[in-house]
Amino acid sequence: MAVRKLAAMVFFLGGWALSGSPAAAEILTAERIAELEACGATVTLRESETEIGRLYGALFSPPDGDAAPAEQPYSRGIAVIIGVSKFAPGSGLADLPGVHKDVEAMSRLLLAKDGSDLGYDVLVRLEDENATGDNVLCLMENALRDEMRETDRLFFYWAGHGIDRKAGATREGYLAFHDTKRKTLNRRTALPMSTIEDWSADPGFFLNVRQAVFVLDACFSGLATRVTRSERSAEPLASSRDVGDYGKFLRSYTRIGKPAHVILAAADSDNPTREGPEGGFFTQQLTEFLSGKVTPEDNGEGVWNQYVLMQHLTTRMLQMDNPGRPQMQFVSGAYTDQQHRSQNREPDMFFLSTGSPLISRFADLRRANEEKLEAARQKGASEAAAQIPGDTSQKSATGPAGGDV
Repeated sequence: MAVRKLAAMVFFLGGWALSGSPAAAEILTAERIAELEACGATVTLRESETEIGRLYGALFSPPDGDAAPAEQPYSRGIAVIIGVSKFAPGSGLADLPGVHKDVEAMSRLLLAKDGSDLGYDVLVRLEDENATGDNVLCLMENALRDEMRETDRLFFYWAGHGIDRKAGATREGYLAFHDTKRKTLNRRTALPMSTIEDWSADPGFFLNVRQAVFVLDACFSGLATRVTRSERSAEPLASSRDVGDYGKFLRSYTRIGKPAHVILAAADSDNPTREGPEGGFFTQQLTEFLSGKVTPEDNGEGVWNQYVLMQHLTTRMLQMDNPGRPQMQFVSGAYTDQQHRSQNREPDMFFLSTGSPLISRFADLRRANEEKLEAARQKGASEAAAQIPGDTSQKSATGPAGGDV
């Protein structure tokens, strides 16, 4: 599956022709690409739609009754990766060479040249000298904020230094820009970790995005979360092997499409996290999990909710002697499902691994449904044509052959 790195230009996705969609749909306008690049970012776009995007689009608008839907929106996946491995002279911060490998590993997971990825359509990267405070805010609070749609999926990833600082009786956490100076650390010279929740929960930013994941691989990144993750066990999904038609499939997996925003932090608020020759320990474990290389409590579907993911990450980080314990927080303002609110509990955020059998099963049922709809359309057209009276203008029932009536 091809991808393309762009200079500022209009790019149309070939093959985007879902029912009810334009024959050729823009993934990003030339103007938007130029805005992103003006913030110092590089932009990579996928050239064709993904089955994961179709799946999430269908699950975001599931059918009400038994009938399978004829039209479904496509869910565009937008990924933002910010990696800061080099810091300006006089910063007081050591360079982090492993961040380069983290950025590459995460990029391959989200949008790979061969299509063996998580199906994101847009990959925006901001790195090193370009990851200044001005550029980060330009990207997140201007160019990208104005682009996001309700049916989009957002994946935000940050790898770099996390710094803690006393603030009266409490402590604040900061993510270091390329131009951050440790001695003059404040809300103008580094990104407060609390900003991540602000972005997620503020309707002026990304609150209305259906699903969003914010991943921080930085020391003390637990300061971005306000609550300790719960230990509730995962609730199993139905087996797709037992689902025989498209409409039933969508009704069986509506939980995957529920609104949810979650913050994943590599370490708790009191500890650093480590990196090795292959990059950050946390990023290594996260990418291995989501790429399907490990299958804890394998349900045969390649899909797990956040509790299984966090249990796995915590176990692996302890085994690697990492001092920090991963943390997770749901952003409460970002989900409105009435059942969850009435029960005063968090929703589920499901993670599909690359190559999940659930995706291929969905594709088979979707194509079968499209063929069924097309056959019905052709049958209806044929029946309608058969009911049209024949043309009698050139013949007579009573006149002689070839003569006048």
